[in-house]
Amino acid sequence: MWLWIILGILALAGAVFGLYKAGALDTIIRKIPALEQRLYKEEEEPVEEEKFFSLQGKFYVLVADNDEQTVKTLETYCQDTNIMLTSADNGVRTLEKGRKEKFNLILLTNDFLRMDGVQILNNLKGSKDNKNRDTAVYMLLSDPRWEKESEFVEKGFEGAYVKPIGKMEFYAMVIKHCPPKMLPEDEEFVEEIKRMGEDEKCLSVLGISLQDALAANDNDIAEVRRAAAMFVVESYDNIDAMEQSLNDNDAMKYMECSRKLRDICDKLNAKRLFDYFDDNVNMAKDDGLDIARKNWKKLFREWSFVVESLSEWVGREEIESYVEFKNKKQP
Repeated sequence: MWLWIILGILALAGAVFGLYKAGALDTIIRKIPALEQRLYKEEEEPVEEEKFFSLQGKFYVLVADNDEQTVKTLETYCQDTNIMLTSADNGVRTLEKGRKEKFNLILLTNDFLRMDGVQILNNLKGSKDNKNRDTAVYMLLSDPRWEKESEFVEKGFEGAYVKPIGKMEFYAMVIKHCPPKMLPEDEEFVEEIKRMGEDEKCLSVLGISLQDALAANDNDIAEVRRAAAMFVVESYDNIDAMEQSLNDNDAMKYMECSRKLRDICDKLNAKRLFDYFDDNVNMAKDDGLDIARKNWKKLFREWSFVVESLSEWVGREEIESYVEFKNKKQP
């Protein structure tokens, strides 16, 4: 009798478990469409892919520079792009490579000891056995110069760039001298590189890295342009006050103006001009205004160069828009 009771209990338990199992399975089955829909929804969400610049064919570049960092940086830009980079670390090797190999583009430093860039260019263009008499040659400058790019063009260069040369600057240069059939098929992507290359070039001459400026302004080029407009407008008032404090022999006011201008530079990531104003804060603090007076013309010249160039880059409309915004904020 007990045996039948035990078997009955086991049978009942099995039935209950079966019903639970069936119910659980039914619940899961009912949830599958929702799970599938969620899965497919996640898969269908657009993922913005990073675009890489790559040519459809080989493009040959000679960088003539004894600065290892410049060469390494350009080598990084050339990875997986079909841009074939060759380097030469002095004028003699540059001319030798020019006779033996044909290049699509040549980047030439002005810092070789025995031959400057103009001499090397004249030898490249004037030698009958040189394979690169018609190749575009750009001057690479280690430090910002006061000479305009047009002066280098008059000497036979295609143009001039300030080191460190930016990635978009370099790609834009390649695009300019590359056969159209080798360019990426995405025309919008190519045009974007050209625009960024132009912006990068305009700012690099002023000691401003476009990538650093973007990083300081939410990676938004519009915000960078607003920061540039702010720099132009705000710095005019402060530079006048700074000069007046120098005339009044007011070291505290001079340091205050220098700090304000330094902070304006920081927003735009204008490192070179930032250092100028930072040095003037220290000059006024440690040595009084005598040293600052001696350096004033140099500082003013650098500031004028930057602010005038930024005014051209940003444009009158953007500057007037900031002035209007500033006036509205004032009580």
